[in-house]
Amino acid sequence: MTKQLSNDWFISKSLLRFLIIILLVIGVFFRFVNLDKKLYWGDEVFSSLRISGYTLSEMNQQLSNSHLTSVEDLHKYQYPNAEKSSIDTIKGVAFED
Repeated sequence: MTKQLSNDWFISKSLLRFLIIILLVIGVFFRFVNLDKKLYWGDEVFSSLRISGYTLSEMNQQLSNSHLTSVEDLHKYQYPNAEKSSIDTIKGVAFED
């Protein structure tokens, strides 16, 4: 009787492991599907702004000068910038946070 219970537990354990792996694969798949169309959360926006080397006040000042803001204008603040260095990133974090 004890061997029967341990064999049933082994089947359940392997089935559970299989289900967890399947759920992880599905989760990773849905995380990366249409990644370019997913929206940023607020904290991701500020993280991207920090990585680009700009401060929030610089971004506001530059965007308020133009009457219409395009997507290309905003991309400048979402990716690392050749005009700014890592020192600018550190200064931005130290100054605003």
